[in-house]
Amino acid sequence: MRELDGIHQAGPSIDGAAERDYVIVGADWPSPPQVLLLDDGAQLASVVDETPPEETSRSAAKYMARNLTLPSDGEVEAMVQLQDGTSVACVVKIQSVC
Repeated sequence: MRELDGIHQAGPSIDGAAERDYVIVGADWPSPPQVLLLDDGAQLASVVDETPPEETSRSAAKYMARNLTLPSDGEVEAMVQLQDGTSVACVVKIQSVC
């Protein structure tokens, strides 16, 4: 099972937004990732390519899923849906930051 890093924003929020957490989906996928499903579909987030314009190789891609609400630590199961229609089972290892 592929491991992804999840970041739980533990510090105070200026605007009171609850969905400040994110998952680093990373690079090196057989097809570009499109959607991240967490906890058997309880949360769904679009995966966005945040690769800087000067980095054009697929292996340098920086895919992210933002605006999530993650637990403060531990792991959650996830599914990443790829552009070619396949899905990849993953586990998100979560760390809290301030």
